[in-house]
Parts: sequence; structure tokens; C-alpha cells
Amino acid sequence: MKFNKITILLIICAFSVLFSCSKDNSPTDTNTDPGTDTAYANVTWTANTIKFEANDVIESDSSYNNVSFSSENTKAKNLQVGDILFIYGKALKKVYSVTENSGNITVETEDCTLNEAISNGEIVWNKNLRWTEDLIQGVKIDSKYPTIQKILGNTVEFSFPVGNGMTGKIKMILNQERLDATCEITKEVGVAKIRYAFEGFVQKIRSEGKIKYENQELKEFKYVNSNIEGEVTVSLTATGSSSDLLGGIELPLVLIKVPLLIGGIPCVFNVKMLFVINTEMASIDASAHIKTKFKFNSTTGVKYDGTDVGIVGSAGPYNMDFVKDSCWVGSSVAAGINFGLTFPRFELGIFGNIVVPYVHTAFLIGGSFTAGTKPCLKADASFIGAAGYNFNFFGLLKFNGKKNLWQLDQNIKKIGQCD
Repeated sequence: MKFNKITILLIICAFSVLFSCSKDNSPTDTNTDPGTDTAYANVTWTANTIKFEANDVIESDSSYNNVSFSSENTKAKNLQVGDILFIYGKALKKVYSVTENSGNITVETEDCTLNEAISNGEIVWNKNLRWTEDLIQGVKIDSKYPTIQKILGNTVEFSFPVGNGMTGKIKMILNQERLDATCEITKEVGVAKIRYAFEGFVQKIRSEGKIKYENQELKEFKYVNSNIEGEVTVSLTATGSSSDLLGGIELPLVLIKVPLLIGGIPCVFNVKMLFVINTEMASIDASAHIKTKFKFNSTTGVKYDGTDVGIVGSAGPYNMDFVKDSCWVGSSVAAGINFGLTFPRFELGIFGNIVVPYVHTAFLIGGSFTAGTKPCLKADASFIGAAGYNFNFFGLLKFNGKKNLWQLDQNIKKIGQCD
């Protein structure tokens, strides 16, 4: 059985750097990391882009909407409404108002776009992603979404509510070039017991990017994660009557933040997860057990050529196989169950603006049993790549969308009188 159109659309949609600047328009700041990693910015800034060091700031809120400088700071004294405020390594904002009081200069700011600061030039990076122990400290948790967090060395664990009576657990081990992760979502109500589980790793990921401006217009953008080598096992086990039509569940937390500072521009590769759950088992005697192993070496990415957005993606060598003796769905009435997740799910942020909401590989397993005069058991797996983009920060307002990189479906088992 191929997954029905609603399920496939759900998966596609749900799974679905730089600089020196001053009033005199100093053009270039370049930073190249040693070894195989490279990151540099070679740009010319607009005349009204003003550079400050982080220690020039006396006080600010977390979003730099209000920033205070000493009244002795000459550049702060000369700020005018409409100037672009660049705080090295921290923020890029437009000046909305400037006031001086009690020895301080207070600047109220508003959002700006990158093309308001850059006239010409390019920002480039080429980096092997390394999962180091210090990255655990960058985990961001939404205060409205309570979690229990445990950190031990290079290992971090979470427990959290998912909704609809479900609870989740995630464990990650950061081991330099390799990231290991396990996850389970469970529910137990009376005789109904459900467990959705995932375990696997990715390694040797290389991230490449390029942002190019000409005359304050974005002419080229590329963000590619290549050589995503991994192995993932996805499983589901269910007994008893249950209905969990939750659709896509994106955890409101960043599991890992991989920062990259390019010429003072803070970039970040956020690692997140998305789950897709769709279960309909209406009989107390219903049961299911499906377990599949995926192996892959893929590339995911998105690009812009000055006119249109395209994709950079390849499933690469891959295979997906059900684990022996783990593929069955049974019930006295019709039953169906699907579970999928994205891993790894990257989002790219620049100055706190998310320009690529996601590029990811995704894995889906499911099965169904049809009772009656023509009983049929089917089990399927899908391997999917997808990307989303939002180029508002680049000056291309309302230029956002999503792309399907690939979708590979495989029927693993079919027994009975199936159409």
C-alpha cells in the first residue's frame, strides 16, 4: 500500500555573515577559519550603516529593540533616524529614535533587512558540522512548554508532554562528527498502549553557504548540507482501541544550536525535530507492530539565482527495510497507523532572522488492516527530503515557500485480497 494522498501531503507540508561598517562606508571585514573550515565576508556596506562593538552597549533588551550607549560615544551621538545599527556579533537594526538622558544615549530600533546594510559583496562559509559538548548549553526551551532536562557530559535528555495524553523523551549524544539520538512517544490509557520510537545517528555533515548582493539586491543564495550519512530505525507498537490524529507536531524547542560568526554576523544552524502521528484503531483487540531501518547518504539544500528558488537535494545511496518479524497489523475491524519524524531538521538563522525554516530528511512508516470479505494487510515506508525558505530578511518581501527534494515510497508487505 502506498500512503494515501492526505498522509503524504501532511508529511510534505509538516516535515514540511560578515562585516565592518561605519559612516564612511568602510568596505570589508574578512575572517577565515584555519584548517578545512572557511568563512569570510567581503562586502561594501551602505553609507548609513554604523558599526559598534558589543562592549559599546551599556544596556539592551534581548532583541536589541532598545539599546543604550554612553553619552561620550561619538558615533552614538551622531546616530540619525533611519541609520542601520550594526552591533558586532549581536544585532542588525534600524534606528527609530534617539534620546539622551542622564548621561546615556538610548536608541529605539526596529527591524531592517540585510539589503539595507549591504550594497555589494558576498558572505561565504564551508564548514564541517561538529557536535561538541559545549553545544548542549545552547539548548533553547520554550517556557510555555515544560520539559525536564538532564545533562551529563556529552549527553542531554528531555522529557516533555506531547498532547492528547502522550509523553515524549529525547536523548542525544554529541560525539564530534557524529550525533546520536533516540526518541520515544508513549501513551497508556486503560488497555490501550502505544509507543512510537526512533533511534539513529548522522555523521560527517558538511554545510556550505553563499549570500551575494549587487546594488543592494540579492543575486545569489545557497545553503546546502551535504554528505548527511546516517542510519535510523523507526518503530511503532500499539494495542487496544486508540485514535491519535495529531498530524504534524513540531517541538517548540531547539535541540542543538551550532553557531558560526562570520565577520561579526551571527549565523546559527538550529537542529529541531518534527513528528507526524496518525492512528485509527477502533477495536479493543487491535494491535500493530512495525519496525523499519533506513540507511542513507543524502544532500539537502535550497538555492536562489537572482530570479527564482530551486532545490539542491539528493537522496543518495539509501535503503529501507522492515526488521524481521516486525510487520503486522491486526484487528476485528479496519485499522490504520502511521508514524514519522524528521532527523536531522536544520533551520538557518542570520541575525536572529530565520531565512531557511527547515531542510531535512524525513522517515515515515505505517500499516493498515482491512477486514470484511476481502481482508488485506499492508505495510509501507517512505523516505522524504524537503526544504522551506523565507527571504524577507534578504529584502525579498513575501518571497517564501517550500520545496519537496525527493519522496521515495516502498511497499514492504502485502497480504490478502488487496486492490
